[in-house]
Amino acid sequence: MPFDAIEYINTPRWLTSRLGLERIRELLDRLGRPQDRLKFVHVAGTNGKGSTCAFTASILAEAGFKTGLFTSPYVETFHERIRVNGRNISDEDLTAATLRVRECAEAMEAEGGEHPTEFELMTAVALVHFAHVGCDIVVLEVGLGGRLDSTNVIAAPEVAAIVSIALDHTNLLGNTLAEIAHEKAGIVKKGSTVASWPQEPSAMEVVEDAARRAGDKLVVPDFSLLSVGKVTRGAALLTRGTALEHEGHTPCSDSPRFAAELRAEHAPHAQELQAGAEGGSTCEAGDPAREAPCSNSPRFAAELRAEPPARGRQVGAADDLGCGTAFEHAPHAQELQAGAGFDAGFGGRMPRAVPHEPNVPSGTFVRAQDCLSMAYAHRTPMSQVESGVPMRQFSYRGREYATRLLGSYQPSNAAMAIEIAGALRERGWEIPDEAIVRGIAETRWPARFEVLDQPAGMPTVVIDGGHNPQGAGVLADSLWDVFPDKRPVFLVGILVDKDYRSMLRAVAPLASAFVCVTPPNPRALDAADLAEAIRETCGELGARATIEVAGDFDDAASAARKIAGSEGLICAFGSLYSIADVKAAFLRAADSNSLQP
Repeated sequence: MPFDAIEYINTPRWLTSRLGLERIRELLDRLGRPQDRLKFVHVAGTNGKGSTCAFTASILAEAGFKTGLFTSPYVETFHERIRVNGRNISDEDLTAATLRVRECAEAMEAEGGEHPTEFELMTAVALVHFAHVGCDIVVLEVGLGGRLDSTNVIAAPEVAAIVSIALDHTNLLGNTLAEIAHEKAGIVKKGSTVASWPQEPSAMEVVEDAARRAGDKLVVPDFSLLSVGKVTRGAALLTRGTALEHEGHTPCSDSPRFAAELRAEHAPHAQELQAGAEGGSTCEAGDPAREAPCSNSPRFAAELRAEPPARGRQVGAADDLGCGTAFEHAPHAQELQAGAGFDAGFGGRMPRAVPHEPNVPSGTFVRAQDCLSMAYAHRTPMSQVESGVPMRQFSYRGREYATRLLGSYQPSNAAMAIEIAGALRERGWEIPDEAIVRGIAETRWPARFEVLDQPAGMPTVVIDGGHNPQGAGVLADSLWDVFPDKRPVFLVGILVDKDYRSMLRAVAPLASAFVCVTPPNPRALDAADLAEAIRETCGELGARATIEVAGDFDDAASAARKIAGSEGLICAFGSLYSIADVKAAFLRAADSNSLQP
């Protein structure tokens, strides 16, 4: 019978969480200490760990580093816990690494020691894989706490990052912010740079003390320099250019001239992109009377050179055009604005966004509107131009960014990642400004205010992994911000050991209805008990909402759709362990809907 790596790692008898570093140290010693061949950004905290890790890993990959990413728990597939440059570990690589780990783990047990836990096995598998494939750097997310978490087996990381600290897992980590901060700050070691969210005073004091005792520099995002914009719909961010040339200069060149010139192979099909007088832009056909050219038109090869930016000048467009500006050197910077309303001129249509689609089909034309900044990229291939991609706009320290992660809280997580990138640069890592812009724009992270793709005639569905009071609070803020005119139907499943009453108080004022379901987890709060807690919470707050109990996720999705109606809003939240089931239920509902006459 073939070896099943996932079945082995998830063997019930070692699923219990047991904090401590003795087992993981011995296991990795037997494996030849793969962690010693790697560099790390180590990330602890309560809320925003995963998103900060995703932003950081994306920035590093865009800067050209082979970047490992280890996160937990998984949302849709087990393999997503171990990624390299955005790609999940393959079945073959997972099996190979797990077989090595199993051999050493079983030897430990055979010699009278303890068998490693599930998370220790997973950590070891990840480190073995990252070392085997030769990662330049690994973004390593703490599983629980920090001080005694198995990821803390590593030596001093390049950056020890501590995101927002809140009350969670109080039975294991402590009952006060200061006690929890002590556990989180356990990842701080001499020889690192420490990056910390601006914590509550009692927690911040602990983090500052840990950095001071280690002799490490401490950097903290300055949120007074963060401006969060709106979500622009139908917009796209062109983040990778074609064969760009600008007289041999790098983006931060001191040259006073950055000549821009676009050549199209097939002039009859050329369209023109107008850089507007106010910094926006519009697209117009070279010949207004001409119909959109046929989809068989030849591929357009483009070359961009720089010249002094002239407001209102026109540059031709080509199907591989994917560059704007965001030059490092501020005196020469200009922004070519792009945005919503992408039209298909060359190919007749703009293809639907596909996450792994490597290129835009020949003859795609883009029209720029909503003032999304196109990020500059020097001689890097364009991955894709996406139509209809909602982007959250924000600025930090005077630079404009856009992210696919739509939650109103995500710019703060991105700012944390920007500070991490800055700390790495100070340590000698070459991370251009444009890599940060592109990395933020290219970051994908499921179940963080994720808007599902639903067919026409179905309600909007938002999936969020918020599973504690702070997470529920920022979810409520994001719903108010992005959907100010809608009262959501909440599809909720929560674990019994969470402060679920505080979570409910955060969202109840927004709700039109609740649909309760029991998550697939031994620690799950029964749906009927959740419904009773919601009734009590709504009564306390004077909130009015209907409440239903569903037997499973298909029933829950069906009930939520029925209550919301075709123009309504559904928000599923409460536990990351429910996300895969929720998504699958809505996907089945969408497929069923599409088959209806």
